[in-house]
Amino acid sequence: MQLPDPAPHPEILRSAESYLRLADRAVPGLVEGLYIHGSPTYGDYCPGHSDIDFAAVLRHRPSPDETALLGSVLDGLRDAHPRPYFDGFHITRADLAAPPAVCPDVPCVAEWRHEPAARHGLDPVTWHELAHRAIALRGPRLTPADVHDDPAGLRAFTRDNLDTYWRPTLERVRAAADALPGLPEERAAALSAQITEWCVLGMARLYHLLATGRSTSKSGAGRHARAVLDSVWHPVIDEALRLRHGTATGPSPYGADPVVRVRDAIAFTAVVLDLSLRLPG
Repeated sequence: MQLPDPAPHPEILRSAESYLRLADRAVPGLVEGLYIHGSPTYGDYCPGHSDIDFAAVLRHRPSPDETALLGSVLDGLRDAHPRPYFDGFHITRADLAAPPAVCPDVPCVAEWRHEPAARHGLDPVTWHELAHRAIALRGPRLTPADVHDDPAGLRAFTRDNLDTYWRPTLERVRAAADALPGLPEERAAALSAQITEWCVLGMARLYHLLATGRSTSKSGAGRHARAVLDSVWHPVIDEALRLRHGTATGPSPYGADPVVRVRDAIAFTAVVLDLSLRLPG
């Protein structure tokens, strides 16, 4: 396995090496490329928070027997390294050169649930990251000449994601937040932390993409939001970044009150969602 400069986090290398070893044993010669995208490509891999997002490039479209063997490879990887999740898909180089919308359903895995034909991660955001920032652990480095990258399609996909995914998700998050006062203290604190980090930095990431035309990490998006949005949002942005990176950045400005923290996170998400949709383009 080739190592890029700088080398990724040891957790990523451990899982990738195990995956390639298992794959080469189960389906020799089939996996000709392995690429990592997402947080690690921005130097923002956070153990305990980040999963490993991969794209495996196959020599040819797998047969049903080869697809089943790829599933057994993932089962073996899960047994050896249950965390972090190793989420991704198995495609061909021809798939990368074409728009993701025309890629057929392919073998995918998400949180160790693998399917022989699915579409997890087959979208313009992933293609954009693979074109510009992929970490190559096997195979040649990818460039925009290898991967279809459509800036207008990326923006349209992101805007649609805000409307069709984030709006209804926000209503479900509000319902979960309403239940916080009735939960045991430890459970309420954990759920509040999860909602705050995921909503604030996830929404900030989409806002950054529409505002700049470029993708970034969750932490990078949080710093960008802090720099350009009203200072009223600084406490909840700082809290989301603190949660992502651990207590080394200091105590929570919200003290021990999970309800106030999640209330601000939901308010931030709602406001930035609307701001994002009002951006030109």
